[in-house]
Amino acid sequence: MKIIIKGEVERQQLHNLADYIPIGSVVSVEDGGKMSKKQRGSLHVWCKQLADTLNDAGLYRVILSPINRREIEIPWTLITVKEDIYKPVLQGKTKKDSTEKQSTVEPSEVVLIVSKHFGEVGVICPPWPCR
Repeated sequence: MKIIIKGEVERQQLHNLADYIPIGSVVSVEDGGKMSKKQRGSLHVWCKQLADTLNDAGLYRVILSPINRREIEIPWTLITVKEDIYKPVLQGKTKKDSTEKQSTVEPSEVVLIVSKHFGEVGVICPPWPCR
């Protein structure tokens, strides 16, 4: 049996199949290659959902005002989540500097890391979109 894990959906399917695989079976699991168009779309949906979640929790971005050097709270957006949260975690985990270079399994891995981090401060991240 050969199963290609392309994302969280396939990972869950493998988990569900595990109880039915006979002991002694050889199972080969491979990385599914480059990120698909659907995964790119899912990344944008997830970043937007996370931005909304952080804003709703009152966890805004903080920048220094160029006028008086005081801190300003700014709401999160899809782009700021992708640039300031997702990409730094991707780069720290994989050394890849672009979401276009990630494999099909890396988005799920990055989301798990981000979710764990925010979970430690009481923020439940949205699940990775699967449809």
